[in-house]
Amino acid sequence: MNQKRLTVWDWLVMGTVVVIGSLFIYLHVFVKLYGVTKEPDLTLAQGVPTEVSIETIHGRYDSHIDELGFRVGGYHTEYSSDDPHYDDVLAAVQDGSGIKVWVSTKQETVFPRHDYVPIYKFGVGDKLIVSYQETIEKNRKGSDAMLIVGMALIACGVVPLLLRAKRARF
Repeated sequence: MNQKRLTVWDWLVMGTVVVIGSLFIYLHVFVKLYGVTKEPDLTLAQGVPTEVSIETIHGRYDSHIDELGFRVGGYHTEYSSDDPHYDDVLAAVQDGSGIKVWVSTKQETVFPRHDYVPIYKFGVGDKLIVSYQETIEKNRKGSDAMLIVGMALIACGVVPLLLRAKRARF
């Protein structure tokens, strides 16, 4: 019968996987508790966008995401091409007419952002292009993915240790 004992290396590797999984779950909980600003607490910024820029971020398999950056009402913000109604937001910003954005000035991230506020709502005149609910739904999907990855990592770290510990005893 093979009675292989758990080594320090086993504990270090699996322990590291569990710690990383726990960090993902912590981030999920942080986002649920502090990562969303309630709609009445948003700050309205309006005016003509300035310092408009588009940065393309290239990923694997020829994928890319465009990041539209601009300043309005004294706030610098960005809007990604994987956010809802990106083409409409881009057209409104490039049009050069007045826009309205509702942003969060609260710290919603573990590490503070510098000179950047997230957009929750976006409008032109009386027309709302991006609603609060659409933004919340998009953010929720990313947070739920962190929870799933965290739980999977913890399982990948704990289950092998339990199986090897069980085999080593018998």
